[in-house]
Amino acid sequence: MRHREQWSGLAGLGLLAAGLLTCQSGGVAPECPVGVLVEGICWPLDCTGRDCPDGFFCLEDECVEEACLELTCPPEQACAGGGCFPRDCAWRTCPGVAEVCVDDECAPASCVAVDCPEGQACAAGRCYPEECDTRACPGYGEVCIDEECLDRSCVGVRCPADQVCAGGHCYPSDCGALGCFGAREACVEGACAVLPCAGVACAGGRVCGNGFCYDPDCPAEDCAALAEACVEGRCLPAACAGVACPADQRCARGECFPDSCGATACADDEVCYQAACLDWNCVGVACPAGETCLDGTCGPIRCGSDAECDDGNPCTADTCRPDQGCAYTPQDQPCNDGDGCTMGDRCQAGSCAGEPLDTDGDGYVAAGCGGGDCDDARPAVHPGAPEGGLGDPSCSNGLDDDCDGSTDLAEASCGECAADADCADGDACNGVETCVGALCQGGQPPVCDDGNPCTQDGCDPATGCTHTNNSAACADEGNACTSDVCSGGVCRHSYIGDHQGCGGISSLRCCGGGCVDIRYDTNHCGGCYAACAAGQGCEDVAATTTCSPHPSGLTGRCQCASNLQCPDGQICRMGQPSVNNRCAPENAADCPDRAFVDVVSCPNYCSY
Repeated sequence: MRHREQWSGLAGLGLLAAGLLTCQSGGVAPECPVGVLVEGICWPLDCTGRDCPDGFFCLEDECVEEACLELTCPPEQACAGGGCFPRDCAWRTCPGVAEVCVDDECAPASCVAVDCPEGQACAAGRCYPEECDTRACPGYGEVCIDEECLDRSCVGVRCPADQVCAGGHCYPSDCGALGCFGAREACVEGACAVLPCAGVACAGGRVCGNGFCYDPDCPAEDCAALAEACVEGRCLPAACAGVACPADQRCARGECFPDSCGATACADDEVCYQAACLDWNCVGVACPAGETCLDGTCGPIRCGSDAECDDGNPCTADTCRPDQGCAYTPQDQPCNDGDGCTMGDRCQAGSCAGEPLDTDGDGYVAAGCGGGDCDDARPAVHPGAPEGGLGDPSCSNGLDDDCDGSTDLAEASCGECAADADCADGDACNGVETCVGALCQGGQPPVCDDGNPCTQDGCDPATGCTHTNNSAACADEGNACTSDVCSGGVCRHSYIGDHQGCGGISSLRCCGGGCVDIRYDTNHCGGCYAACAAGQGCEDVAATTTCSPHPSGLTGRCQCASNLQCPDGQICRMGQPSVNNRCAPENAADCPDRAFVDVVSCPNYCSY
């Protein structure tokens, strides 16, 4: 149990360096049996969701080091152990909570005065093994606790159930629709990042791999694929730096996978993922229909013939455009949805769907398919058909005309009656029976059609008409970027999402709620929200003809007069008369949500 009473002259607890001018040791104070007493306020030793190391206490939900309360450091430095240290190292930043740079290595402030034996590292002021018995810890500054590798700044940190710790901070475990892969990734500033690299910036154009910094390319090889770096002279996924896999496995996305799928050996840059050999940068990447992953990004399936584009869907016309990739055009034609309880199957919005089975066309679904029609081959037999009264042919035809389970004279309405109650058959679907002249007369079946295509209309003998919400396709509003499907009893036109294809050519994309041609749209030039400057146009990349290879109608690029007029951090290409004044990305970072295309003798461009 710790207790301290100290520091007179505190002027504002949020500005400790300015407010704490003197330091006086104090004795045990009964008003603060567990904690630190400051100016009459008892502060706890630990914060909510975070245990503070020895020598620290919790002030305004942050762990504060007692030895640093009176020390003011220059802006580029921070206090640790009573001294000032650089906030960042020369080769990389130190973004962890209370981290400083000591001897050109990032270290928690609680560890600057701790000297651990060989094979151990400090975290939260204590020494822990650098490796686990069953695994190596590949991340920079990781320690092993309970046979799990943990960022040393995360020791003692408790994050909410849907968050993970990196550098002492809690981050979401995924980026909304974009699910981050495995337990070693988190959503940092809207993008999935390997935990040891969260917030880390490497100097000199190097890239972060598990917290270490590596060259983006090798001397004899350009690491062109997404998220690759030069690790020990070879281009590898940066997330795999330092990861040791068994002999029959290799690393992708920071985890180990088999290097073969059964008897099929995968290529050197592939792993076996979901029973197929896959580029290691495509592990965990989910692409829209009609696209495939290449080097970690989704793009059109490249093809040489229509057969290579076959998606197995009878409701799309699969065609190959060698310069653009596979195209899938929805068809309006008969099909077979494979469901014996539907009929009139037809392609709608790229999917095969039919109507509930009603073979005899009497408006009632067959009993074997969830409906009430006990004889779907006779249109006169259905839950709404009359049966009776006495002497009516329906009382001697040998049929259960109204599908209530009673035939001919076994039907109450087929006998003599004294009152309406004698005729009631308990079936609300064939109307209210009445007694007229000692004979039961059938009632008028209710009209259950509510005129709403988003409900399945039926009739329950016990209660009458039913209207069950369905999920059928409904009236197309004419927007190729919406899915027109019934939900909750109404026709909803749900936006399918930005970047999705919306036509027969790959340059037609859904952006901002509508279908645009990114070759010419100045608000979405070359991609969603890549807006051209006022007065500048958006041109098809095919307009520049001196490229190698020559682009052909895939996307667009903005025209420009300066870098300030280019979207997404792109530069305004100058210096070549035939291709001047065009915006061009320098690398993949300038093409968010798209692929970076590097061409010779023309401005680079972004493409889906």
